[in-house]
Amino acid sequence: MARIIRQQAIVLSQNKTHVKVSMSCSSACAACHAKSACTSLDQQEKIIDVTCPETEQFTPGELVWVAMHQGMGLKAVAYAYFVPFVLFISSLLISTQLTKNEVISAFISLLVVLFYYIFIYLMRSKLSNSFTFVLQKFDMHV
Repeated sequence: MARIIRQQAIVLSQNKTHVKVSMSCSSACAACHAKSACTSLDQQEKIIDVTCPETEQFTPGELVWVAMHQGMGLKAVAYAYFVPFVLFISSLLISTQLTKNEVISAFISLLVVLFYYIFIYLMRSKLSNSFTFVLQKFDMHV
């Protein structure tokens, strides 16, 4: 059974096909009792554009749930961190063996990762179709 991850959000705006919501994302230390003494900048506001067939049921300022499958979060982490890391290390090892020059190898590895992120950027519309969010009415008991 797929696990669903939910986060509270506030509706900013809506049109016929999309609802724009604002989510406050924070790390685990945001709930710490000593957070006032900490200098960590761990709270960020994320604005997400959610494709929704029934946008008229959501009004600006309303509190909603933004839900997604846990697997999508893991896939996003893989695309953003794991794949570039593997590309960097493997290209570094291969180019070091071929060139015998560490500076050139490091430069080649950085270029490989740069091209990967450019590729991800160019494929963003196709990738956004595979990362779907669902809006749900806010209910305190759920």
